Amino acid sequence: MRQIATNAFPKCIHTFLEAVNAADSQRFLSAFAADALVNDVQRDFLGVEAIKKWSNREVMVGQVALKIHRAFEHYGDYILEVLTDGNFDKTNLPDPLIITQHVSVRDNKIVKLISMLVKPTDTSIEEALAPKASGT
Repeated sequence: MRQIATNAFPKCIHTFLEAVNAADSQRFLSAFAADALVNDVQRDFLGVEAIKKWSNREVMVGQVALKIHRAFEHYGDYILEVLTDGNFDKTNLPDPLIITQHVSVRDNKIVKLISMLVKPTDTSIEEALAPKASGT
């Protein structure tokens, strides 16, 4: 796993982020494959119609603002740590709110987006995914 700059993202990830920040539902959906899977708060939304209903109900209405904090490439997938703000209920959420998004891309379309609030640990993401020395 290696940390990457945002200019190393596929175009569909840029489209996704820009569309969320602009509350542009049509552009948002264009970033996804027809049979994509989104998992948000441990709920699955399979296919662009289900993603559209979810995003219109929960993403586009709250004027969510996303800003990349850190990003990693891992076996062809992307792990985005995203500073998340906007007009939504933040009760019991940390400040700043950093959501981790695991994104799989095929043919420049998002095929899987898993979005979660990762609990803090003593181990950084770099340490957790670093190769282990053998013989120890």
